[in-house]
Amino acid sequence: LATAFAFTSCGKGPVTISSVSFSPNPLVAGKGVVVTAKGTSTAAISGGTTTIKASIFGINVMNKSGDLCDDISCPTAAGAISAKLDFVVESAAPAGTYDVTMQATDSSGALLFCVEI
Repeated sequence: LATAFAFTSCGKGPVTISSVSFSPNPLVAGKGVVVTAKGTSTAAISGGTTTIKASIFGINVMNKSGDLCDDISCPTAAGAISAKLDFVVESAAPAGTYDVTMQATDSSGALLFCVEI
C-alpha cells in the first residue's frame, strides 16, 4: 500500500511536484521500496538524472543516482508527469524517521525538481 507523504520543494525547475508516496510504508530494512512523485512540467523532458538520498540522525544511509528515463517515459511532453524510483533499504538501516531528498536534472544538468520528504 502506497502512502502519501508531506514534502517541501528544495529547488525551482520546470516540474512542480504535487504528491509523493512510498510503497511499502513503513520502509523495511533489506527490502525494496518504490517512491512515486507526480506533478506537472512546463517543459518537454528528453533525458537526465534522478538522485535520491536518505539520512537518519544526520548520517547518510543511501545515495542513489540513475537515468531519468528509467523512472519516466522519455521523451515526455510538457504536462502531467509521474516518476517512479526504486531502491533497496540497506539491511543495516536503523528504525526511525528518515530525511529523504529526491531530485531530477535534465541532460544538461539543469534542475527539473527537488523535494525533501
